[in-house]
Amino acid sequence: MRLNLFGIGMMVICGLAMGCASSSSTNSNTTETAANAENAQSASENSSPKSASGKTIIPECKSKITQMVTKQDGSRQYLLEDSTLWQVNSDDTVQLIKKLPDSAANYKLIPSNDVIIHYTGDKIMLIHVETNTELFKLAGDPALKTVLYTPNNQEMAIREAGNIFNIWNVPDKFSGIKLAETVQDFINRQSPDRKMKFSVDAYAVSMTNEGRAILASDDTANNKIGLIYFMDDKNAKGVLKSVGRTNSHIAHLAIPLSGRNVAAVDVNGKLYVSSTGEDKGFKAYGNQYTDLINVKFVGENVLAIGKNKLTLIDIATGTPKWTYDTTVQTCYAPNERVIYCSTGDTIEEIDGVSGHLKKYYAFNSKGYGVVEYSKMTGTFEPDCFQ
Repeated sequence: MRLNLFGIGMMVICGLAMGCASSSSTNSNTTETAANAENAQSASENSSPKSASGKTIIPECKSKITQMVTKQDGSRQYLLEDSTLWQVNSDDTVQLIKKLPDSAANYKLIPSNDVIIHYTGDKIMLIHVETNTELFKLAGDPALKTVLYTPNNQEMAIREAGNIFNIWNVPDKFSGIKLAETVQDFINRQSPDRKMKFSVDAYAVSMTNEGRAILASDDTANNKIGLIYFMDDKNAKGVLKSVGRTNSHIAHLAIPLSGRNVAAVDVNGKLYVSSTGEDKGFKAYGNQYTDLINVKFVGENVLAIGKNKLTLIDIATGTPKWTYDTTVQTCYAPNERVIYCSTGDTIEEIDGVSGHLKKYYAFNSKGYGVVEYSKMTGTFEPDCFQ
């Protein structure tokens, strides 16, 4: 077990759970402080960007980050509390997309390039980001503001009142949208490809690929709390399979790409893991992992998000692969090699194998800053780095 203690400091119903538009230059007014190559080469792999540079970004230069998402083209988008939308491209260049015209709370970032969801009164609208053009209305309950998407970004679900989710195939319906399309084109795009319906009242839901989902429900009439169900909606439509019970209300659920396991965190911050297949065994790790605020999967390992640290757990044994001291709120892992976590005003990029902090990002309405081990870059004013 390797411990990384040099830190700085996902998909449930309202998951955050990362497009292109007009951009601003990322080369002008750049601040950069580089260590010499020899020092960088000999640096310990456990060293963090903060401890190496001796500087960090001051809080006054950082805005609150409300949402983050990975786009289909591999870029990552971040929406700030002031409605400013930033993008980190697949080559790690950073660009300001635009300042959205409405409150950040009325938008939902989705994986599709060039588009975003906008809640306008009693409607859920898909809009073209660059022009702010309303493209078409999406079926669902705007009061719930529930949008889920699968880890591979192939499907997106919007909840209706009750326990019905409308599901769209993202590449087919939302890719290559042109403003000059006909009304019939837009009608075809806005229609869901299928619906997913639960026979119980689900208060937490997480989806994975190929129509698989997990949900949490309470049967208060029979005093059964924290029931966890698995559903393979494509091969056994509407059939719920019980995979565990926590006896306490569930706060967060997670399911990996394979759909073979489920992880849950209850309202007391305790961790539970179960198989969705024929394997028996509902494992309670509540005495071992406490004070958790969220949970995600990194491959088949569980990422336990605590109040003061992250722990990557081997679910077969319950032992940690690594721990990292930090105060993040939520994380997502596009693959097993890298994890992105939000502290509220900073995005930390963490090595998924070692648990070491690689770099971190901060943004505001005018600029950004990136701190790595050997350098600091960005368009922040120099006095933002201390």
